[in-house]
Parts: sequence; C-alpha cells; structure tokens
Amino acid sequence: MIMARDEFLTFKEQVKLFKDRGMIITDEEKAEKVLQFINYYKLKECSLPYFKNGQYIQDITFDEILTRFYENKNLRINLLRLTEKVEISLKTKFSYLIGEKFGAYGYLDFYKWVDKTEYCRHFRAFKEKDFKKRIDRSLGNSKNELLEMYKQNHNKIPIWLVTDILTFGEILDLYK
Repeated sequence: MIMARDEFLTFKEQVKLFKDRGMIITDEEKAEKVLQFINYYKLKECSLPYFKNGQYIQDITFDEILTRFYENKNLRINLLRLTEKVEISLKTKFSYLIGEKFGAYGYLDFYKWVDKTEYCRHFRAFKEKDFKKRIDRSLGNSKNELLEMYKQNHNKIPIWLVTDILTFGEILDLYK
C-alpha cells in the first residue's frame, strides 16, 4: 500500500526520495524543474509497475518514468479526441433520424418516437418530463450564440440544435 507523506518536501527533497528508493536520476536539476509542474505523486503513480517492496527495480530512470507519464497523457488526449468524434457523429445521426422521421419538434413528444414496448405510459411520461427539464436547464446554461439567437425568435428549439446542448450520456440514454 502506498501512503502519502505528511511532511512537506521541497522539490530537491522529492528528487532525493526518488533516488533513495533506487530510481536513477542523472540530471537532478532537470528532475526538480519537472516536479515543479508535475506532482510527485503523479510521477510516482506512473512508476508503480517498477516499484517493489519500497524500492525501484534496477535500472529504472526518472527519464523513463517521465516518458511513461507523457505517453499516458498523449493516450488520454487521443482517446478524448476520438470520443469527441464519436459523440459528434452520434449526435448528428440521432438528430437527423428524429428530425427526418418526426420533424424539427417531434422529439418533444416521446410518444411518437420512444419504444412503446419498452416503457409503460407512466414511465414514458416521467422520462419525457425529465428530458424537457434537462433541455430547459441546458438551454439556460448554454453559451451557444446560435442557440441564443434562435431562442429570441422562436418558442421551440429544433432537434438539430438541441442535440448540441445535451451531453453525450443524455443522447445515449435517449438512443436506448
């Protein structure tokens, strides 16, 4: 188990702690600078596969741990980018299908498009009411200028604008 330390350590002391535990640090000044921007425990988290019985395994270097940190960071960034593409695509397809089949405002009447075999009418009414509340809340919080202009001239928002303010999770919930 890894315990967080209770006493404050300077960046120099953090470098020393890594070294005392067996990590190879060839450029201590560079390591101190890195620790000014990347928390000690974030780097320690990346080093856990190389940490056994309170010591780092032989030949593990600070630079290797730093490389691992940046590889993990880049993986998260790329996953986020791909997730965003999937989200935009799903929202586009959802709004297109609902709009094509039920019109710009057909999404407001769940009875038209929700799976009637899946939900009883009471639950369907509850889901519809909850959905409309979420839309109102999202509209109130939205900073989307196009949406603001549209709201000024219309009393309802078409499905292709609504999907932009809903979260990915809300769209997935509706898609079910």
